[in-house]
Amino acid sequence: MNHLDFDCDVLTPLFLGGAETRVRPELRAPSIRGAMRYWYRAILGGSTLLASATEEEHLKTLKQLEADVFGTTEKGSAVAVLVHADRPPEIETFRKDRAIRTPEGDFLPTGKDYLLWSMAASGRPGTSRYQPDRKYIQPGTRFRIRLRSRTAQGDDALAKASAALWLLANLGGLGSRANRGAGSLEIVRSGPIHGLAFERCRTIDELQRYLSSGIRQCLSLASGVETWRTFVNMSDYDILAPGMVEIWVVSSPSNGWETAMEALEGMGAKLRDYRSHRSPLGRADHDEVLAWLESNGPTPQLRRAAFGLPIPFRYSEGGPSDVIVPEQGDRRASPLRIRITRLMTGRYVGVLTLFKSRFLENGKQLQLQTRKWKAPPPTDYTVIQDFIRTFEVRREVTL
Repeated sequence: MNHLDFDCDVLTPLFLGGAETRVRPELRAPSIRGAMRYWYRAILGGSTLLASATEEEHLKTLKQLEADVFGTTEKGSAVAVLVHADRPPEIETFRKDRAIRTPEGDFLPTGKDYLLWSMAASGRPGTSRYQPDRKYIQPGTRFRIRLRSRTAQGDDALAKASAALWLLANLGGLGSRANRGAGSLEIVRSGPIHGLAFERCRTIDELQRYLSSGIRQCLSLASGVETWRTFVNMSDYDILAPGMVEIWVVSSPSNGWETAMEALEGMGAKLRDYRSHRSPLGRADHDEVLAWLESNGPTPQLRRAAFGLPIPFRYSEGGPSDVIVPEQGDRRASPLRIRITRLMTGRYVGVLTLFKSRFLENGKQLQLQTRKWKAPPPTDYTVIQDFIRTFEVRREVTL
């Protein structure tokens, strides 16, 4: 066998493209391969295969194992990733919904718009800063991913690549805002590949068990061992291993939302309300940063930073403003990944993956973008764990 085919359904808006991402989205094999590579690194990092190595040896070996399947700039990949669609995908332009008016007279974005906010137009038309609404590949689009072996050791490389694709299709997504529910895919096959099943589950509890057993099978396929590495400290990159990640299947309706967009709306509204300055969490950050900016008061412990950076702080009536960014760089991706999964019943649930890697490099801090004042980074992910507990239905996936 020198190739494997996987039929894919797009479940949520897919913002995927090349250099001109706002002009015309497209199904791109390099983007899919890059996402697979990320998940392959995550599962390899949790394996005891690298447990006895020093940190320098660990990274060197990890890069070599990754290159053996996906290649490097100097070395071709053992597995080619090809994409085919029977017809051109249908394209739609992202449009923000009408804002929600609260009883207090304020206006809030919908849950969907809160998750996908950066896909909306920004800047003033006619200026160099203007960015139009992003276009996306519509949910319901079908295409095929083919994994084709390029080496004599084809079965082994295909098994490893299949594990990476399974993780992408069950825990992740593709394209812009994939961490926030966009680009969720579904792959269903009639039979298992190297013991790895691609299938829908009937219930939330069944999905919980399916993810647990599938991740362990991916560990075996990717690394050749079936035991998890033990960690004493936080890792420097995202790793799938006990203690380094939490995975939850969540919903607000007891049996899931009726549509994928309702799932996006429900999950986005929960995150919006949890982080809003009207909530205890948001109010604490709001007030402490205001005191900091107005009078150079006590340095705040920015709780919401755990969800990712940057965070803008703007106050009404001519108040101060600034943006919280990492001391090095201008952003820190969210450690919380949100995806939408379809059950056999046709209803939809969320899968939340919280990677508990080190938030910033050792010795680095948060800082104000303009004033350059420093503040300590988050030391744990308690605020995200508390957010997950706001869902009425939640099942933790054990590794």
